[in-house]
Amino acid sequence: MIQEMVSMKVLIERILPQIGL
Repeated sequence: MIQEMVSMKVLIERILPQIGL
């Protein structure tokens, strides 16, 4: 539920820097 959203947010925050954003 909420934990899944938090995990998604963490993954996105970790992937964004790798993309160059």
